[in-house]
Amino acid sequence: MLIFEATFKIKKRLNMKKYLSLFLIASISLLITDSLIAQYCTPRTLTPSWGAITKVVTTGGTINISKTTATKYGYSNYSSTDSVASALGGSITVKVTHKSGMAIWVDWNDNGSFAQAGDEVYRSGNLSRTSSFTTTVSIAVPSGASTGSLRMRIGSGYYSSSYLKYCGGSYNTEFEDYTVYVAPPKKRNAEVAANTPLSTEYEG
Repeated sequence: MLIFEATFKIKKRLNMKKYLSLFLIASISLLITDSLIAQYCTPRTLTPSWGAITKVVTTGGTINISKTTATKYGYSNYSSTDSVASALGGSITVKVTHKSGMAIWVDWNDNGSFAQAGDEVYRSGNLSRTSSFTTTVSIAVPSGASTGSLRMRIGSGYYSSSYLKYCGGSYNTEFEDYTVYVAPPKKRNAEVAANTPLSTEYEG
């Protein structure tokens, strides 16, 4: 009887470990799948006459963007070729030549969306769709931002009201995506020193 009970308990524990392992594998697979599925929306640009982006230049970064394009209505993704680099707590300046209203978003927490508070870093006032404007925007990198390659989206369209959205829609004309690289924080000297022995003595 004792042998039977011991065997039963061992099998029960093994089964629990087996189910726990399967649960952990399933959870990890789900997280990986969600990460792979998470993608930025492709903006809809339905009205080609309401705006345009012809130049984007950044300063203040260790690497900077200098992009000049012909008037090109629709969506262009330059995130794999054009980037500006900064650091946590740093700042960059973005100068955009455009027509009509203009807005800028940065995905600071790197979650594949521009919907979080603080992601919209600039929105212009009502501007003419027939005139060209050069707008200079200073952008501070939040100290709590994610590090690595983050997405920046610049959009132009009907004025600056609710019509101009990061996923586009009616009266939205042109969108361009770029990369903002945020360098991870460096170790402070005190932290490095704390892990470095001051001296090593041999005692025979």
